[in-house]
Amino acid sequence: MATILVGWTGSQAIAPAIPLGSSGLANGSNPGNTERDQRVADLLARGDRLLRAGREPQARDRYQRALVLNPYASAARERLALLDVSRGRYAQALAEIHLIVQTDPAWFEQARSIHTYLKAERVVNDALAGLERHLQRYPRDESAWLLLAAILARCGEFQRARDALTRLRPAAQTDTLDASTRAAIRRGLELTSR
Repeated sequence: MATILVGWTGSQAIAPAIPLGSSGLANGSNPGNTERDQRVADLLARGDRLLRAGREPQARDRYQRALVLNPYASAARERLALLDVSRGRYAQALAEIHLIVQTDPAWFEQARSIHTYLKAERVVNDALAGLERHLQRYPRDESAWLLLAAILARCGEFQRARDALTRLRPAAQTDTLDASTRAAIRRGLELTSR
């Protein structure tokens, strides 16, 4: 399996490369495998309950198990990215976001908010607050700005997401993964302004 190196403030995260559409559909669902899809949905629901109960390590385990069953499950990757942000592991979180964009380019075009299904306001708010504190200390950390824009877009805070994107260099001066993630977020934000 190929790997993608994602740079972030002097460190690197390594994430497996997943080819687009190799599961049949970009979001990883496969109409012929409803039993697997149901098991993934059950693991996500259990993980969400554990997260709301403050049992983040157990929630992470359920989300990772969902990815074992379906490595294209964008919902599991998004939850893992949020947990990584809440722990200050921004490189890992951005690697998950990049994988979501690779496997499901329309993910940010979906209007469904993280708050709608996760119902873990504290986790989301704590993650955002920590990321914003990081950006106050390191305002030139473009990866963190991109991550902030992604999370804000999925939280339905579209204007704040647009503002975060304005902090980034022109797309031509960034790496391909950042550019494709930025483009996916912009497409999603454009749909909200119609």
